Amino acid sequence: MSLTDQIQDLFDRASSSVPAGEVPSPHALHQRLHRRQLRTRISTMGGGALAIAVSALALFVGLASNSAYAVTLYPRVTGSVATTQLIADKQVMTARLRAVGFPNATVKVEHGALVVTNGPKGLASPTSLLTSSPQLLIRSVTCYAGAQSGPVSSNPLPTTCSGPQYAAPTITPGDTSSVGAFTAPTTQPDPALSAYPTTTPAQDAASPNASALLSILNSGTGATQRYLVGPSLVTLSSKVASAKVVDTPKAGGWIVDVQLNPYESQLWDQVAAEYFHHQLAIDLNGVIVEAPLIQPANSSFSSFDGRMQLFAVTKSGAYDLAAALTSGPLAVPLVARG
Repeated sequence: MSLTDQIQDLFDRASSSVPAGEVPSPHALHQRLHRRQLRTRISTMGGGALAIAVSALALFVGLASNSAYAVTLYPRVTGSVATTQLIADKQVMTARLRAVGFPNATVKVEHGALVVTNGPKGLASPTSLLTSSPQLLIRSVTCYAGAQSGPVSSNPLPTTCSGPQYAAPTITPGDTSSVGAFTAPTTQPDPALSAYPTTTPAQDAASPNASALLSILNSGTGATQRYLVGPSLVTLSSKVASAKVVDTPKAGGWIVDVQLNPYESQLWDQVAAEYFHHQLAIDLNGVIVEAPLIQPANSSFSSFDGRMQLFAVTKSGAYDLAAALTSGPLAVPLVARG
């Protein structure tokens, strides 16, 4: 019904409410129309309030009827696991759940496993950082590669690029018009690497001292990008001094600011100084989470003072990483079984 029709209907009702035989004056019709409009508005507002109340009640009932999420985490190892190890894992897991915003979560040791209630559903994911003891492997970047395509090669993974034009950039003194008086060459993916499969997290963990072909976390181009990286130069422990999520998200993800303990800080400076003006990759569970070009605008190396930044695709993933890096390692890694 149009607005004009609604007004006409109100006038018709006002007119029909006048006793027969009376000639309604315009003033009387106006008063009756005003009262009709007021009742209509009140009725409409009441209906809206009722709808809001019903929606709120439905939400409350829905939350109340939604049972607490529970997941059972089993040791990710073969063979028997001591109860003391599970008790240690219970303490670490409790601390991690508190850190990621689940203060009401409970963790119990039952029948050789940990039972978590009121925790995040992400715990059931086999890639959850909360159920592992992440270590940061620092590797040198050899060259770039695109996604795997065509027949998969069964040959051993090469340790060098097929040509110097595909090598990872190295900063060299350039013309003074470039930023910081340094320039870096543009590097293209090495086509010879397209036949090789990506190194799996299990392979990466089993052979940290071998070259690997690793995916870059959220490369941001819509296509998979990989780096051929060399053997691990240093391994930073799964317990750092502090790690916090930066409030402002980076394009495509979130940043975790890491402050290393004094010993790890010294190791980080040593390898960074050795690879000054070269590119390093930070390998977390078989994925490159950051690949900094070491101080490209500096003429000489300066200490990082134990600081580094890591990248996470989601906010929850960033908080999971920060919690896992500051709570200490699990006595035994865990996994949910479907």
